[in-house]
Amino acid sequence: MIRTDERGFTLSELMIVMVVLGILATLALPNLSSLFAKDNLRASTTAITSSLYLARTKSVNEGTPFGAQFLSTGEFYVVSDPKGAREPFGVPRRLEKGVVFARNTFEDGLAIFNEYGQLDRSCLPSGSLTGEIVLSNGSVDSTRVEVTFISGRIRETNR
Repeated sequence: MIRTDERGFTLSELMIVMVVLGILATLALPNLSSLFAKDNLRASTTAITSSLYLARTKSVNEGTPFGAQFLSTGEFYVVSDPKGAREPFGVPRRLEKGVVFARNTFEDGLAIFNEYGQLDRSCLPSGSLTGEIVLSNGSVDSTRVEVTFISGRIRETNR
């Protein structure tokens, strides 16, 4: 007796579905890699901004200058006594994979905040009222972190 109520998939139907899924995955892979690159850029920008906020907050709370040091190697960290020994405060951090400093206008890569939370004029280029760090992920995407001299305001923007 033949049963007509049996349900299921044949091997050929399963193979066709697997081939279609493989083709879709191949088409989606380049889009995922650009998504990861943008995510790394955003994470690095947030980490830079957080380091600047930490340095500014420490300088106001303790009444002594603190700064954030940005190295061309991709490392950055908060420093106490930035004009002297430059003792690292906290854990040094690195930019995410594929992200580089495209531009850093701070003198010696050092952004110093005074006890009032203002950016120290000595860390800015001559005639400039803002310092900025531009990060790039090697493609057309880039972000900018800008610090204003008088107010010490820190702002992130996408370019």
